[in-house]
Amino acid sequence: MSLNVKIKKDMGDFCLDMDFFTEAKRIGILGASGSGKSLTLKSIAGIEKPREGCICCEGKIFFDSHRKINLPAARRRAGYLFQSLALFPNMTALENIEAGIKGKRRERLERARETAEKFGLTALSERYPSALSYGQRQRVALARIIASEPEIILLDEPFSSLDSFMRDETLKTLLGILESFEGTVITVSHNIKELYALSSELVIIEDGRAIATGNTGELMNDPPDSVCARLMGIKNFSDNIKIF
Repeated sequence: MSLNVKIKKDMGDFCLDMDFFTEAKRIGILGASGSGKSLTLKSIAGIEKPREGCICCEGKIFFDSHRKINLPAARRRAGYLFQSLALFPNMTALENIEAGIKGKRRERLERARETAEKFGLTALSERYPSALSYGQRQRVALARIIASEPEIILLDEPFSSLDSFMRDETLKTLLGILESFEGTVITVSHNIKELYALSSELVIIEDGRAIATGNTGELMNDPPDSVCARLMGIKNFSDNIKIF
């Protein structure tokens, strides 16, 4: 797998000027709030359009301003897990999973049921999102993504609204789900422990720019002097540095 991101985008007083390359399949993007993490992820997904630059994933050009290429999100085969989970409130868990599947009605329903069983959601299939816990809703959202057969999964602060106990439990569930996924997973977070568990390679960003890229464990245990002081300003970093 290879991912090359070299883009610029202006957002009022903020300018995203992202430039990194990685060949990892489990990628983490670490940065403080407002550093451009989610904007980078949405640009990869096709939700946001950069002003200029290029995004290339596994040889497939998602965006190239010079060549006037901007693939729509559906053609990028990217599954995006929003912080809000974005489930349809008027649909049951099974219907939400089915919503991510293309094809004939019978085929969609069969695959939705198979995916629900795989995610341990069969008993919850007829419940609406309002009747599910956050962890259950997240499983439904992930099941919908997996059922759509994406090539890349994008996780935007997947545990930001959970307390420490629920975060640990949901992280274990997510790791189990992603273990069998052969595609690329990109996770953005300001939480070191989450990214250490979910990524093999890390991109550290500050003020819209990548300031370091490398092996997650190596960067966390022995960050370059040029970025060490900056990392101390990221939530949860100073408490967790050199503990792995």
